Amino acid sequence: MPGRPPKIKPDRPPRRVSVVPIPGWTPKPNGGQQNAHHPTEDSRLLVETLTGFGVVQGEIADILDIDPKTLANHYREQLTLGAHRANAAVVANLFKIATDPNGGTASVNAGVWWTKARMNWSETRKEAITADVRSVNANVRDLTDEQLLEIIHRGRGRGVGDPQEKIEPGKLQ
Repeated sequence: MPGRPPKIKPDRPPRRVSVVPIPGWTPKPNGGQQNAHHPTEDSRLLVETLTGFGVVQGEIADILDIDPKTLANHYREQLTLGAHRANAAVVANLFKIATDPNGGTASVNAGVWWTKARMNWSETRKEAITADVRSVNANVRDLTDEQLLEIIHRGRGRGVGDPQEKIEPGKLQ
């Protein structure tokens, strides 16, 4: 098919890309070949800090340019304790703020978010409700509120409850 000849690009020197320095990370000196990994104090601190921040192990291994198995073998203590130490520091700071009469609300909100998001804390108390589900033969969506309350009372061993009994949400007795 006739057409224009392909453009020939002139030889240019390779572009230099600026690299943001990451503590404990250096580019591979031998053109990408793997060498035996030797942990340093800086790399141990980096792994513990990144784990505390919630960075997943695969990304930490990429930052250190090692295999995730190597990361697990050489940095087991930092991977295990990093999140625990970060959580303990946040809770200690939250306690210090809570007991300080001049504390601010922004840092309290940040601490509360951390404990909910990272430590699975919650503000509400969850009560377990047990009932014999084998005795329920209907779709729960089809039951009335009174029927559901009766099942809950039966599960708690009270027998049939009073359908007029008012129970506040979160205050089931």
